[in-house]
Amino acid sequence: MFENPCHILEQVFAALDRRDADAIVELMAADVVLVDEISRRWLKGRDEVADQLRTMLAATSSVNSRLSDLHSRPLGSDAVLVTGWLDQRYCLDGQDQTITAPLSACLEAEQGGWRLVSLHAVPLVENQN
Repeated sequence: MFENPCHILEQVFAALDRRDADAIVELMAADVVLVDEISRRWLKGRDEVADQLRTMLAATSSVNSRLSDLHSRPLGSDAVLVTGWLDQRYCLDGQDQTITAPLSACLEAEQGGWRLVSLHAVPLVENQN
């Protein structure tokens, strides 16, 4: 039986908080795609994501992520959509950052468990009015 897909996302962000790029990469499909909020670009494939993760984590002194309102919805027999909310604080290159973002992820069944195929958490900007 497959693990709760919401728990997989919790594992991804717990590994990010520990600054453990290898643990995150282990949870990804080979053809993963995600939006990188720091470099402001699409990352495609496990190798590109791993390289960016390692670069970002080398410049990061702390990460604290909080996921909330996680919900999963099956997409056929071998995929699931997870939505939720991400609140995150981190220190990048000596500058404290705080983001809040809606989050969506797609996971697919692979090798007896869920693997992350797509992840989007694009921060909302504060109202400038």
